[in-house]
Amino acid sequence: MVDLLHNHLSKHLNVKYDGIAENCLCIEFNQTNGKITMSQSNYIKELLERYNMLECNTVSTPMALGTKLCIATTPDDKLPYQELISSLNYLTVCTRPDIAYSISKLSQYLTCYDKSHWLPAKRVLRYLKKTINYGLVFELYDKLVYGYSNSDWGNSQEDRKSYSGYCFMLSNSVISWESRKQKTVALSSTESEYMSLSDSCKEALYLQNCYLS
Repeated sequence: MVDLLHNHLSKHLNVKYDGIAENCLCIEFNQTNGKITMSQSNYIKELLERYNMLECNTVSTPMALGTKLCIATTPDDKLPYQELISSLNYLTVCTRPDIAYSISKLSQYLTCYDKSHWLPAKRVLRYLKKTINYGLVFELYDKLVYGYSNSDWGNSQEDRKSYSGYCFMLSNSVISWESRKQKTVALSSTESEYMSLSDSCKEALYLQNCYLS
């Protein structure tokens, strides 16, 4: 299969095949016993070093229970908040769905942040230090795709909009995930759940087309 793909691409592009990939775009690949593991431990180490967090105490969750964030009345532009959130967002997109909600929440304050936002962002680094070897493991033993959807009604302190979240799994491995604020205000928790389910169904249809093609 790999040879067929390489031959096809070579007809249109200048492609060089150097064997099994081990590192690409700060993502580490490990292939053993029919499993493919994707992780970003080296990338996390670089972040910890950049923000002087190599010797920090670790925590068990990316965000503290009951954390409430509000728009800063006096923004502190000296904090490298935008840079850190951008770096953490890359982790979220690639291999770490477990921090998706936290980064989505913190991303809402990229233009109005202060120390009250900076500390929760650093907490994510503390969590990543403890879970530095976490990643995605892919092993095909079940061809069924399972989807999970949920919502957090009225989560936002500013506009009372709810949060949607979903993930899809294949062979017990996460293949698609998202956590984001809903576009409109839900008048009930049921309405919020329906909005989240709608987003999940759109992604399910997309995955179905990919899976069947």
